[in-house]
Amino acid sequence: MGAKGDAPQTKPHLLLYYSRSQSLDRDCARPRVVEEVDPLGLRYSADDFTVSESVDASHVFIETRLDPPSLQAAAATKKGYRASLAAAVARGTSRCFTHDVAVTLTWIISEERRYQTHIVADLDNVLKPTIDALVGPDSVLIDDNQVQSIEASWHTGTTSHHGGFWLRVDSLGIGNFIPRGGRFVEITPGRCYYVPVAPPEAQRKYVDQLVWMNRERAKWEAAGHTEGELYHLAPQSRPFPRARLARFEVLGPDEFG
Repeated sequence: MGAKGDAPQTKPHLLLYYSRSQSLDRDCARPRVVEEVDPLGLRYSADDFTVSESVDASHVFIETRLDPPSLQAAAATKKGYRASLAAAVARGTSRCFTHDVAVTLTWIISEERRYQTHIVADLDNVLKPTIDALVGPDSVLIDDNQVQSIEASWHTGTTSHHGGFWLRVDSLGIGNFIPRGGRFVEITPGRCYYVPVAPPEAQRKYVDQLVWMNRERAKWEAAGHTEGELYHLAPQSRPFPRARLARFEVLGPDEFG
């Protein structure tokens, strides 16, 4: 619970639903399989994914005819999947999300596999490897904690005659889907902000504003004001923890301009 007077905060949520109402067979006597078996011996490639971005709508769309691996899949399988999807995203996009996003996953799977086998991953287990593949300097997310909302479903009985999934990432704000290539400034220990690509003098002014706003906010906090009271005094930019930016360039305020 926040301090008294805090403004209501939107909390991340996970919405999972099934496309049919009948229940799945949960035979507890059957041995649990923790790794999905791929009878075709498929291997992932960047060419397996179609990736597009919409600048005006601030979203990224990914489509493939291959199933996503589960969280319990072999390490080599997940590593290959993440590398292939990351390469496809880097090739198909030029921008990144600098604030919170919503993720929508639709998994297409045959009725026979979904209802009559027990080796197919559960819906919640395929989300983590896929989201992890979208994080990095050459991808569309800076940190997976940008994902504020997830909607996931699987569907059977489609006319496509193939499996796979669709994934859509949408910005939850305006102006937060911008060209990649920026750097981070560490304003206070562990507290960093993304500095967009711009001429040096523009970056210098932007960093100066971030420094000033954080300094003034710290004064109000020291005077006993709550986070809710100071919400609109914070920079519109989203802060990121320094510990999550190992693959990004992070500079001090005096190193800009």
